[in-house]
Amino acid sequence: MGLWGSLWAQGMQSTATDYEAAISADKPLVHLRFPHDPTAESGASAAESLGSALKLDGGRSAGAESQRGKTQRGKVQRDGDISVECWFLTNEPTGTLLAIKMRPADEQPDSGAGDAWNSLCLELQSNSTRQGQPPTASLCLTQPSGSEIAKRATLFPTIYPGKWYHLVVVLDHEVQVVRVYLNGVELERPASPFQPATEQVEVDVVLLPGDRFEGGNGFDGRLDEIALYGRPLSAEQVRRHFHAAIAPTGHLKSVRTVGHRGNKLHAPENTLASVNEAIEAGSSMVEIDLNISRDGEVVLMHDDTIDRTTNGAGKPEDHTAAELGRLDAGSWKHARYAGEKVPTLAETIELVDGRAVLMLDLKRSGLGRPLAKTIEETKLPLEQVVFGPWKDSDAADVLKHIPQATVVQIGSQPPAYDAAWFAEMRRKGYAGVSLDWRTVTHAFVRAAREHDFQVYTWTVNDPVDLSGALLMGVTGIITDDPAGLTRVRKSLR
Repeated sequence: MGLWGSLWAQGMQSTATDYEAAISADKPLVHLRFPHDPTAESGASAAESLGSALKLDGGRSAGAESQRGKTQRGKVQRDGDISVECWFLTNEPTGTLLAIKMRPADEQPDSGAGDAWNSLCLELQSNSTRQGQPPTASLCLTQPSGSEIAKRATLFPTIYPGKWYHLVVVLDHEVQVVRVYLNGVELERPASPFQPATEQVEVDVVLLPGDRFEGGNGFDGRLDEIALYGRPLSAEQVRRHFHAAIAPTGHLKSVRTVGHRGNKLHAPENTLASVNEAIEAGSSMVEIDLNISRDGEVVLMHDDTIDRTTNGAGKPEDHTAAELGRLDAGSWKHARYAGEKVPTLAETIELVDGRAVLMLDLKRSGLGRPLAKTIEETKLPLEQVVFGPWKDSDAADVLKHIPQATVVQIGSQPPAYDAAWFAEMRRKGYAGVSLDWRTVTHAFVRAAREHDFQVYTWTVNDPVDLSGALLMGVTGIITDDPAGLTRVRKSLR
């Protein structure tokens, strides 16, 4: 599925038009787009669709040819300033995504392997992951020298398969830097700056759909909306382009901010202070973890024991709710939170008082009956609560005692999903899922939307990922830093 095809089901035909207008306003030398047919496969893995449309000579087209498996290039003689923009989706997190090759314009390449090209590559370098974790990659800048890598700089954003990313690489000879933007966010610049040429150069942009370049493997994935500029784009221009892709979707307003364990980055998790701060920071939903006390009260606690987040010890069920309430659950985070208690769910509902929806992560089985009791006693409207079990048996337990409950299953994206899968999830009583961000793909979110199925994702904190989740259009983003998500939204408006 191509870039806009991934989003088309949302009724956003204007998205591609708005994006094209934003690109055209900055006068690219070339802007290559794929057909935005929601039923068509598109992207540069179909190399014949890309052809050599990027091939330029001083800004003038020098002809085009098309052949599957060929490396795709765009040449232009400039003064060392160039910007390359594209969207990419990788199937496997490894390989060379693109290369920018430069040489003095009046110098001819040698006939042998040691020609005069100075190359800058952007690579996906596979990360080591523990067994059972999804594959990921880091984005790296490299400068090959013959068969050796002369320089390498890891840019640190984590790249996940199945997600579309907006990429801009800017070479600016005046300030002697290379700037890389991902999803509208400028990445940290390399400690040892790569220095573009300062004289007139011939620039050769190489896109690598499954090809090879200077010993690097071409990436396995798709490219779309490829643009080549003969000048450095500014940070504002890059953000404007990304905004043009996301604004017509409505996601900047519709995607909900969900404070993870409250305001976890700044406050002691699962405390009243943390919940209140999350709401004040802009969370329309607050996720909290539930456990049980010895006397059957539902209490807020993530771990199997209270040791990490309180000055007590043992399991929550070893203590009454009153005993847990006398513990200090705040000093471990910061002295200003000294005396924060382990609250009950009832106390949390009273504090929230309808200002946000509560998302309840059920950390143990058998909570259906005590949850029903608490909701009845507090008169909490069911539209103000979402239940998050990890197991089907726990979902059934909740629905047995609270038949009208909204239930989302917590876990990872399933390896396969079709209409039958969504129907079976509905039969089990699920209204949606809450998924590990590392596993969520554009294709799944699109399919879920077609089946009116909610998709929350956790735990998303990096600005690149926050922007990506907004682009994807999930139901809600579960984050440790609700204010950080608010800042990302504002930066894209």
